[in-house]
Amino acid sequence: MNIAMKIISGCHTGRYEFPSVFKKTEEFFRENPDCEKLIVFLGLQKDRDSYASFSDHFFCHLFPELKKDCHIYYKGRGPKLKDILSEGCITKCDEIMLATLRVLKKAMDESI
Repeated sequence: MNIAMKIISGCHTGRYEFPSVFKKTEEFFRENPDCEKLIVFLGLQKDRDSYASFSDHFFCHLFPELKKDCHIYYKGRGPKLKDILSEGCITKCDEIMLATLRVLKKAMDESI
């Protein structure tokens, strides 16, 4: 991560510390302090250090065709997702992620 990304960091739980373009999904995690349990429940803890936010992490698992673009940006060699995807596409992805997370959280809560 370059210094500019560190300067604009947001506040998140756990190891994730950078803001994401997926605002509704980010809000879900701020409102659900047990997101660490959800990360483990989903089996995503093994590669989470590769992502700046859980929203980006989850996005790349749901939409793997854009994972490479995400990591190229993290390395400072490419554009942000908001510069690759239309605003409508970002909104739709955010809604899909949020709906999926709600279902997964409910499944996790019922299994515990």
